[in-house]
Amino acid sequence: MRPSVEEMSAFYATPLGRRAVREVRCKLAPLLAQRATDRVLAVGYCGPYLDGFEGQPERLALLMPARQGVMRWPSRPGAEGGAPAPNRALLADETAMPFADALFDQVIVIHGLEFVDPARRLLREIWRVLAPNGRLLLVTSNRAGLWAHFERTPFGNGRPYGRGQLASLLRESLFEPLSWQTALVMPPCGWLMPLESTARTLAPNLGGVHIVLAQKTNGLVPVTPAPAKTLRRRASAPTSASSV
Repeated sequence: MRPSVEEMSAFYATPLGRRAVREVRCKLAPLLAQRATDRVLAVGYCGPYLDGFEGQPERLALLMPARQGVMRWPSRPGAEGGAPAPNRALLADETAMPFADALFDQVIVIHGLEFVDPARRLLREIWRVLAPNGRLLLVTSNRAGLWAHFERTPFGNGRPYGRGQLASLLRESLFEPLSWQTALVMPPCGWLMPLESTARTLAPNLGGVHIVLAQKTNGLVPVTPAPAKTLRRRASAPTSASSV
């Protein structure tokens, strides 16, 4: 079941939710679009992970799924305690996005893939709105991690994925994984979270979430050219009489 936007907001207002954001953001930050001309779309419930990032790309929009609900983002006051910054969040069907083809350079998905069945519907729609060679930054529940087994967190709801299963799903949807990390190794208990850095060193692949950077492909398999020596050998080979 997909948590509502109110339930998501309530979780991320808790000390555990804020700690989860800190642990995941430290790995997300180097993977976010870096150019001032980039156009970025975030899908699912991404606001806590992107606070402070909205001024960096040329354009940043947050699409919150219709079945989840929407809240304005960013919600903090503007400069010098003034009016909030312009709203960048919208409510829409994530499998039928109101955007033109090839519009975005990067799509970020957090609390999204787990709740769409079949998941290929979401990935194919993301493929459509991504520019050629655009990148998908995906955060989703890890079946091998502990967080997928605690329903009181958003990562304990929906469908978790094993690494091999997720890699196959991405490639079938015309995305090639470029980097793979996990985060949130310790169980979602506030008093254990200070041990996260130690646990991450001991069990780097058992985090509660996958963090995957993948690139849009055209689905064509690259052809490896034959070595030059082989080509010369074929060209100089005598022609048999039977082939004349």
